[in-house]
Amino acid sequence: MYQELTWSNANAIPAIGSTVTATINDLGDCRVTGYFAQDQYVGLLVEVLDPPQWFTRKNGNDKTGHLFGAEVRLREPAPADPNRDDKGTWIGPVSGWGP
Repeated sequence: MYQELTWSNANAIPAIGSTVTATINDLGDCRVTGYFAQDQYVGLLVEVLDPPQWFTRKNGNDKTGHLFGAEVRLREPAPADPNRDDKGTWIGPVSGWGP
């Protein structure tokens, strides 16, 4: 059974490859690398682009993080995806379907 997830931001969910600014913990700009689900919310898997010192001390070279919609603002859109229309709907091929 599928569960409906909530995105906690007024803007659309940023595409993979987009740059967002984390508004918590002084993390700054982050690149969206994927998504995750927790407690009926969808969140972003990100790479922190220029981590603060505390983050590097705690995590070493691991620059990955998890952010929810309420914790980010969109900075830069992802490169155009020829498989999506202007609303972000998938219009590309579907593998494994058809004759």
